[in-house]
Amino acid sequence: MQQISLTIPRTARIFALNEDKENITDIWIVVHGYGQLAKYFLRHFEEVAAKNPQLLILAPEGLSRYYVDGFSGRVGASWMTKEDRESEITDQTTYFDTLSTTFLAKYPNANLHLLGFSQGIATAWRWIYNGKYNLASLTLWAGQVPQEFPESLHKRLQNIPIYYVYGLQDELIAAHLFEEQYNMLKSTFPQMRDFTFEGTHTMNKVLLNQIAEDFQRI
Repeated sequence: MQQISLTIPRTARIFALNEDKENITDIWIVVHGYGQLAKYFLRHFEEVAAKNPQLLILAPEGLSRYYVDGFSGRVGASWMTKEDRESEITDQTTYFDTLSTTFLAKYPNANLHLLGFSQGIATAWRWIYNGKYNLASLTLWAGQVPQEFPESLHKRLQNIPIYYVYGLQDELIAAHLFEEQYNMLKSTFPQMRDFTFEGTHTMNKVLLNQIAEDFQRI
């Protein structure tokens, strides 16, 4: 048996807030978690978008969709699995580079920000390493970075704001794992700020607004 890899066109689905505005100064790419759909994930950011009309928020959707429960009903999306891992990472890099190129061409002076939630953290982390764009800020929310930690990431992230966010009642990731990862990242990126909230494995509108307000000072 031989494996054959064939690169084909794909149609990616992206949902946006404030895309109809003209004076965009910042673009925030927000990456959903496992089993979510981008259109529902983006609802967490509606208040932020309303308060910040100069902020374009883009939610790309994972290219692998599936029925969450059985063979019908609710649909979720995933970014990747361990199967054909390197090809998945290459395709994700192309996806996010193309997304950024498209909207930076429309708003060439905009700052580019990135948020990863849960499984989206690993996707965001790998794009930072493999992609061609530099960021104005990075938010890591309720998840873990991949085990690989290339040295080159130090230079790409050392001078930008990094926000580390988790809910104190997160039911999916134990508190000690968050603490271990926080200590590891903080030792490498001393500028990193941590935010906690009373809540589970989800987003928090108060903190989202607080982080978005910081963009005006970058």
